[in-house]
Amino acid sequence: MVCTIEFYEKPKLNNPVLIEGLPGIGVVASISVLHLINKLKAKLFARIFSSAFQDITVTTKAGGVRSPINELYYHKNNDACDLILWFGNAQTLTTHGQYELCGSVLDISGQLGCNSIITLGGYMQKEIRGSPKIFCAASDPETFKAAFK
Repeated sequence: MVCTIEFYEKPKLNNPVLIEGLPGIGVVASISVLHLINKLKAKLFARIFSSAFQDITVTTKAGGVRSPINELYYHKNNDACDLILWFGNAQTLTTHGQYELCGSVLDISGQLGCNSIITLGGYMQKEIRGSPKIFCAASDPETFKAAFK
């Protein structure tokens, strides 16, 4: 087994949507989800450790070090569906590790009633022309249209 999950709380959520923010091109997804966590004052409910993460440490603002980790936060939204925010400062290095990590997060979010997932990422261009753009893809036409309501 590659993943170890440490739970701090098992939140009761209303039809939550999972938003993934793992590092990739330009670390766009991680920065975006971290911004949401801070802006919404989301609560940490689980940490995920994996032996498939890189053997490195990341320095903190206070000068300490932190191992590669993934964290799950939640935000209760009174007007609409709640959010599960998946933040990570690392991705796994192996295909097996990726499947196990994603499977673990899908199992947890499914147990919390999640039926929708939004993944974020950067799109590298050689040069930027005009205004920045946002690109979107969906699993089916109905989901795509619902994203723009």
